[in-house]
Amino acid sequence: MAASADANDNGERLLLSLAALAYAVVTGLTLYASGHVERRVSPRIGMILDRVAGILLTSIAVILLANGFTDLVQAAR
Repeated sequence: MAASADANDNGERLLLSLAALAYAVVTGLTLYASGHVERRVSPRIGMILDRVAGILLTSIAVILLANGFTDLVQAAR
């Protein structure tokens, strides 16, 4: 939704909508597959995967905060 503000015409908005739909499909497939993976791996591997997921989520949060701060500083100029 935020990216639609940068779209110049309806064609670009349609492409953004298709990208959002593709993202939803990939997310759904990932959630579906994760249930099967969780049942098949050992508890030790499950703990490792939980930690990797935590590291990835933390790094994404840091990137979002850094980008937001950068945009805030640039807007203040």
